[in-house]
Amino acid sequence: MNKLTSKTLLCSALALLSLGAVAQPGDQDKTVAKLEVNKGVVMTSTGGEFVSANTGEKLIKDERLMVAKDSSATVVYNDHCKRTYDEPGVYKIDADCKVVAWWGTGATVAAIAVAVAIGVVINNNDDNNPPISR
Repeated sequence: MNKLTSKTLLCSALALLSLGAVAQPGDQDKTVAKLEVNKGVVMTSTGGEFVSANTGEKLIKDERLMVAKDSSATVVYNDHCKRTYDEPGVYKIDADCKVVAWWGTGATVAAIAVAVAIGVVINNNDDNNPPISR
């Protein structure tokens, strides 16, 4: 394996390890969002039968939300992102409001920046040592 490839792998590994070390919101509590019933009939289910839902109800990942005709509900995620459902149907509650929500946490961005900085330091230090043989 050449020098550049091994450095790239090392930096990538450090970045991935730093992601695992960062505590994500909701690690202690499985709640990912709260429900706001805007109007009409809104129900939830965690796998069993649907039951009437009320404003302030905590929602967990993969819970199902049923919105009836002429009804509306807003799901407010832990990061304050909001998703409104005003069409009749059954919706699955995602773990995050955004597809790349983990980029939005300051701690995660900081951990990645530290891992990249460590990789740069390692890379620069190796360039000062000439190869033993060619």
